[in-house]
Amino acid sequence: MPQPKGKTGNPNGRPKGSINKSTQKIRLAYAKLLEDNIEKMQEDLNSIDKPELRLKLLIDMSKFVVPALSSVNIDASEIARSSFEDRFKEMAEEE
Repeated sequence: MPQPKGKTGNPNGRPKGSINKSTQKIRLAYAKLLEDNIEKMQEDLNSIDKPELRLKLLIDMSKFVVPALSSVNIDASEIARSSFEDRFKEMAEEE
């Protein structure tokens, strides 16, 4: 008899952040492909005459290695501003 809708044989499910086997295999194969062709990629990059294109390619490739930064919201309300000013005055008095 099949499981009722919304229920599974594993109530905990797959651990959060775990990668499925197919994704892991693809990532390993891609890493191997890049590793085996790193010298050719460097030659190709060096052969590009336009510095702006070369830089754009480097930036585009870095997105796969360097984590993206997320935006940060800053509370610039009057309360935050006054507490900053108060703390700044306290620090000035300590000196």
